[in-house]
Amino acid sequence: MIQKKICMLGGFAVGKTSLVRQFVESIYSDKYHTTVG
Repeated sequence: MIQKKICMLGGFAVGKTSLVRQFVESIYSDKYHTTVG
């Protein structure tokens, strides 16, 4: 299995986590949940 790392940069509440989840898990949510990190 090939593993890759990506780095998502951008302001808060712009959809970085939603984009990653859409491609990794095929799930898209338009609800806002704060990502701690």
